Amino acid sequence: MSNTTNEIQHCEVSITEFAAKFDCKLIHNPSSEFIKLESVTTNRPSFILAGWMDHFSRSRIQVFGRTEITYLKSLDPDIANERIEWLCSKYVPCIIVSRGIKVPQVLLKNAQKYDIPVFSSKKNTPLLIHDLFIYLNDLLAPTDSVHGILIEVFGIGVLIKGRSGIGKSETALELVHRGNRLVSDDVVDIKNVNGVLYGTSPAITADMMEVRGLGIINIRAVYGIGSILKRKRVQVIIEIEDWDSFKDYARTSSHRYSENLLGEEIPKYIIPIIPGRNIAILIEAAVSDFRLREDYYNPVAEIESRMT
Repeated sequence: MSNTTNEIQHCEVSITEFAAKFDCKLIHNPSSEFIKLESVTTNRPSFILAGWMDHFSRSRIQVFGRTEITYLKSLDPDIANERIEWLCSKYVPCIIVSRGIKVPQVLLKNAQKYDIPVFSSKKNTPLLIHDLFIYLNDLLAPTDSVHGILIEVFGIGVLIKGRSGIGKSETALELVHRGNRLVSDDVVDIKNVNGVLYGTSPAITADMMEVRGLGIINIRAVYGIGSILKRKRVQVIIEIEDWDSFKDYARTSSHRYSENLLGEEIPKYIIPIIPGRNIAILIEAAVSDFRLREDYYNPVAEIESRMT
């Protein structure tokens, strides 16, 4: 199952949730309970206050710092009102005044007129913008829902894939029993945050694993809180498949596979199933091999060097 969206998303966030996230005080509560967010960047409206309205992006959160508020107060009241009204008439997502500065009446009046939420934050302006950038990049990141299991093995995020019924959950259960940590079973929600893929579990199946013959197991309840991880970077894909006697499986590991997820190439290992193979141990070995290769160690190259 795959539901891929490679473009920046838009999202509606509860106003009270947003205020709590950034420890902001809500100065004007609009009629809507939600803020529509669709841009990963914010804007300090200095140019708008100076009268230059070209190339304005209405989708960005507007942040007023000490510089903007000081300049706004220096303007003729009619000009200040005209420029703030122009800004609010574009129905920006919200306005945040930083450093705990009192919100000017002209700003509050026009925000009320156009039903724009206004917040006050005690954070200094650069820190507030930095925190907003991280939050928005994660919230609006391209997403993908993938059929598989995400588990942390030796600190590495491993996405286990394979046909239904091939034994992914049983393998993951053994990996957890061996001290590794489960992130998600059956469906993994993946986000591409600035070129790094992170996987989480859908809320409804968090902590749970379905094993044929046993039913649904609460991994947290059985193995403890240390057996569960809420989010993990996806670094390796393990594809479990049925043994194909006509397929030429690599024996020297010189050929490297990869799979594209959300525009990123992820290293991939293909493990065929035959009787007597312990897939959990093979996955741990594959992860150890991956870690060594990340440090530029290649066992094939070492063997070749021994032959010279």
